Amino acid sequence: MKDVKTVRFVKHRADAILKNDSITKPNADLARFLDSIKGIPWTRDSETISKFSKDLFHSSKKSDVIIQPRDTTEIIRVLQAISSSKFKITVRGGGLSYSAGYLVESPNTLLLDMRFCDEIIEINADDMYKIVGAGTTWKKLDEALRSFGLRAAFWGTGSGLHATVGGSLSQNAINYGSGKYGTAAENVTGLKIILPNGKEIRTGSWADKIHMRPFNRYYGPDLTGLFLGDNGAFGVKAEIALPLILRPKATAFIAFAFESLTDYVAALTEVGRNGIVSECFGFDQSFLAERSVPGGFAEDLDSMRSRLLDEFRTGMRKSNDSRSAKEIDRLRPFTAHMSVDCRDTFDLQNATALINQICSRHRGMAINGEIIKAIRESPFPPPEMLLGVQGKRWVPMHGLIPFSSYKDLLIDIERFFKPRETQLQKDEISWSHVSNLIGNSLILVEVNLYWKDTIPDTFQDFLDEEFIMRQDRYPNNPGAHDGVKLLRKELINLFQKFGSTHLQIGKTYPYLASRMGSVSELIVKLKTELDPEHRMNSGVLGFS
Repeated sequence: MKDVKTVRFVKHRADAILKNDSITKPNADLARFLDSIKGIPWTRDSETISKFSKDLFHSSKKSDVIIQPRDTTEIIRVLQAISSSKFKITVRGGGLSYSAGYLVESPNTLLLDMRFCDEIIEINADDMYKIVGAGTTWKKLDEALRSFGLRAAFWGTGSGLHATVGGSLSQNAINYGSGKYGTAAENVTGLKIILPNGKEIRTGSWADKIHMRPFNRYYGPDLTGLFLGDNGAFGVKAEIALPLILRPKATAFIAFAFESLTDYVAALTEVGRNGIVSECFGFDQSFLAERSVPGGFAEDLDSMRSRLLDEFRTGMRKSNDSRSAKEIDRLRPFTAHMSVDCRDTFDLQNATALINQICSRHRGMAINGEIIKAIRESPFPPPEMLLGVQGKRWVPMHGLIPFSSYKDLLIDIERFFKPRETQLQKDEISWSHVSNLIGNSLILVEVNLYWKDTIPDTFQDFLDEEFIMRQDRYPNNPGAHDGVKLLRKELINLFQKFGSTHLQIGKTYPYLASRMGSVSELIVKLKTELDPEHRMNSGVLGFS
């Protein structure tokens, strides 16, 4: 197959925003800056700026203007203009994070909306990489690769209808493909970065003076890694090269239920060490109940949950269990939901046989794999899971840990919430946890918090109006919000007890403060070298 270059899809949303440019008159400094980037779309529309001053949990100061570059050349122009002005800048992708990474921290800050840098620049089926603009969504990327029989190794997040490749790499991310291939940051062959002063650099083999092909990430020091998981602190990701795999031709969906935490943990970690699943989602007894909301895919999930519970309880009754029917009806198992991708049915049979053997040995009960099948058949749905049952607000906290710490962390999470039950009931805050296998040596544990509160205006950009109208509506609830905020801080401390690392660090998870002194000093020096005036994404990673 030959190298393929596709035409960029022009979005009309930018044109709609451009009509609002004159709503708020800029001051003299801002007027001079906007004049210097003439021809690049921007807006000062108050409604748009209000939405962009929030993530899924936080609110912040408002930016002075939102700039929407459409390609690398325009990104360079913007950063060159910033470097000779008094302004700072923060960079936003799809906008679906919850750690304040792209929110404005100080006055005189402009926001770079990267969603329009969404060109599929090259699909190279010979050398098995593709180059995309940083604003490309995972859904768009996967659709472009499908016709070539190819897929990205890590191929997106569940929010990939809106989440961008560049945003996911700035935050680092997991989901599709993570069971085999790890995090998003582990699956990059090269980056085209625009530094805060407007200079362009490329990394890996892409940095060659003559042969500019991003086929190999590693040549000398790994500069690519410096700009991954950085929350945009060191520069703007303009273009990204990702490795390709042949699209799997055989897939199976497997699920098991476990009555015991010990068996559940042992099964998941052994499956993980074997490196045979593309995805594995482990749910505690509460997760499926809390994540079920009326409408669309989530409504289907609710009915699946009920069927799986019935299936599990029926199986327990048939297993000569000595407990009464009432006791069995109260059982709520841990469940593991796995997808297995292989090159042919022979490999698939071997992989699924091994998984069945592992889970059965740890007293797992095979149940219908319809939940993971539904997720994979619609991998990038509208993100209705932003809300919990009855329209409750939702925010997660997570940590990445080695397998050896997994059981102890889950036990400590239960212990963490036990003495807080009275306050949780008072504030009507509920919780659950979910786990995701990442490669063959670590696992992500995510604690999900739910509470009754008003739905922020920024959700209107992600959720259908009809869907929002079907939800229960609640007044502003600062007491519960503050309660969730405190729980999040305390959960970070809990995760840190286990030496956890984190994705989407933003301004929430401790990075510099948790590193050994010499490492923190080195990182600060790198920041100062690349961004002497600390104009880029102020406050992320612990930078001032």
